[in-house]
Amino acid sequence: MKPDRASATADGAAALRAYHLLREPPYVFEDRLAFKLTRRSYRVMLSIPPVRWVMLDLLRPAMVGVRAQVLSRARYAEEELVKAVASGVRQYVIISAGLDSFAWRRGDLIGRLRVFELDHPATQAVKRARLRRAGLKVPDNLSLLPADLERQTVEDVLRGSAFDTQKPAFFSWLGTVAYLTVDAVRTTLEGIRAIAFHGSQVVLDHVVPISCVPDTDRAAVNSLLAVVARRGEPVRTYLTPPDVGALIQQCGFEVLEQVSPEMQEQRYFSGRTDGLRPLRYTWLVKAGVRKS
Repeated sequence: MKPDRASATADGAAALRAYHLLREPPYVFEDRLAFKLTRRSYRVMLSIPPVRWVMLDLLRPAMVGVRAQVLSRARYAEEELVKAVASGVRQYVIISAGLDSFAWRRGDLIGRLRVFELDHPATQAVKRARLRRAGLKVPDNLSLLPADLERQTVEDVLRGSAFDTQKPAFFSWLGTVAYLTVDAVRTTLEGIRAIAFHGSQVVLDHVVPISCVPDTDRAAVNSLLAVVARRGEPVRTYLTPPDVGALIQQCGFEVLEQVSPEMQEQRYFSGRTDGLRPLRYTWLVKAGVRKS
């Protein structure tokens, strides 16, 4: 994304989560605030069935797979967060939070957590405005921290906040690894490791090289890559699962789980008859801080 521009993909992801609730029961992931937080043009499109059908169903069939991927990563991260909270974790850091609505949506968890949202200042300014428009106040235990991960580290940002470096935390970092340089990805992981207490975990997603995408999905993935590039947010980093595993270990973590698109489909989309399944290009990873 450009330095002074809010993320277009954050808006798009919120719109896809909103669309899912309008059109696709049974729900993989329920974000009942996504509609309120996305931009006006998307809300208009989603509110008018003929327009919604033309823009999302007829003209963009590849968006089905993209939507499934957005839903899958969100569900996975929150399921792993629930496990972490059950084990005693009380800090949740959402890196590149975009229009994430966790702090207003998960009343069952927010009271037990100190939440930190890190995001680009331009994107965060848009989110604050959308929250005001929706009448949603920032909870006392949520900190919105401006962060440009191409120029700052997670450690630098969190050390100036209420984050407790002597307690474990759960970090989610979804939807943005692909848009950063490899150096920025490494710096972000190193920043998490530098400030994360033993027992902390991180969940992230990454895209694989197009050569690793099955022929059945390659055209749809190429179409998606062209769209995000035209919007000024080209994919910069493609990583194979072994590449990610090696990078994570180099940065002081151990890989706890790598979830392929096929595994995501089996877990979250099995038995569906509407064709909703993730495109075969995004993997999910859970890693834990390695003992020093």
